[in-house]
Amino acid sequence: MIIKTLHGIKRWLYITLFFSLFIFGCANGTAVLRGVVTDSSSGDALLGVLVRTDDGLAGMSNVDGEYTISHPPGSVGLSTSFAGYATYTDVVTFVASTTVFKAIALNKTCTDSDGDGAAVEGGSCGAIDCDDNNANLGPDGPPVRNARTLTYYETAPILETAYNQAGPGDTIQSKNVTLTENLNIGQDKVIGFVGGYNCDYSSIIGDTTISGAVATNGISTIQNFIVSGTGTTHPPHPTSTIQNFIVK
Repeated sequence: MIIKTLHGIKRWLYITLFFSLFIFGCANGTAVLRGVVTDSSSGDALLGVLVRTDDGLAGMSNVDGEYTISHPPGSVGLSTSFAGYATYTDVVTFVASTTVFKAIALNKTCTDSDGDGAAVEGGSCGAIDCDDNNANLGPDGPPVRNARTLTYYETAPILETAYNQAGPGDTIQSKNVTLTENLNIGQDKVIGFVGGYNCDYSSIIGDTTISGAVATNGISTIQNFIVSGTGTTHPPHPTSTIQNFIVK
């Protein structure tokens, strides 16, 4: 009985010694990395970002964006993983018995499939792309197109060129922008002009402003245009239809 008791005490002492050494080692050897993960544009804290070292240790950001990683001393690569944001990479040095602070600002992933310089995410990625599959349909895309042929125009004189190349019955669409040019609608063909479109020509959101002289003695249908410029003339052809055509 006494032998068994001594054996139990001895085992308890071994276990106590093991954990004591373990705790002592952690307190005097393990390093800690702490920080906050935020959106680089808004500064808002990001919840659920996985921050991990190259050797497999990791921490996840809480509702305040805070994360913590315990790691043996030494330098190691650091990276993040979070949907909708670009991967962040860096090298950090863990110092024994020291807490190192590392703030991480993540950039949103910018999707620009058509290469027009606009991204579907917007925000820190820049202007929002209204159609990421067509470089012509973006905020900085061509301001004029032929609705039938889907030919786009962006070299001045834009409207004049589109008009000259249009076939009878075609409609020329233009965005809600200001075009500095003169326009002479004088040919013997019925052409429609509809202005004020949004960036992908799916809806009308305003007017097209022409800064210059406009002559409308040809057959035409004109909607949603504002003309502002010296020498503006617009004697319409008797069979023309003109709506929301304002001369300033």
